[in-house]
Amino acid sequence: MTTFWTVIAVVVLIAIVASLFFWYQNQRAKTSMRHVDRSKLKNLDDDGWDDW
Repeated sequence: MTTFWTVIAVVVLIAIVASLFFWYQNQRAKTSMRHVDRSKLKNLDDDGWDDW
């Protein structure tokens, strides 16, 4: 195998691993966001904390 095809194979492998990683993280985020009370997220300015 030439150097060119080796580089192409490594780049494709890195792209596949990165895609799977981001897909997995996205699935975890979706699962954890199911339990969030969205009514509490509507107005974050009224949280009682001073923004300074």
